Amino acid sequence: MTGLQTLLRDGFDLAAAATQPADISPPMAELLEWHATADALPDADITVLMWVREAGGADWHSGWWDGQDWRDAASGGVVAGEVSHWAEPEGPGA
Repeated sequence: MTGLQTLLRDGFDLAAAATQPADISPPMAELLEWHATADALPDADITVLMWVREAGGADWHSGWWDGQDWRDAASGGVVAGEVSHWAEPEGPGA
């Protein structure tokens, strides 16, 4: 299922988003491309989203690959779990 299909399935009103008055900012959604760490690593020292698997489950965090270890953006420390995937959001200015 693509990201757009997921948004539509979850009730995102594409027609309403396309017809917003000019003085109202339309809702924004960015589709992320998740990369398996087994296939590719990001450039060292750029901040990315990381999918981290830990004993209690899995969740995303922001951080970076320093060329040797995954680092957590909140602490700067080495990530405690396994980073299985990463994504680089572009943000609204892209």
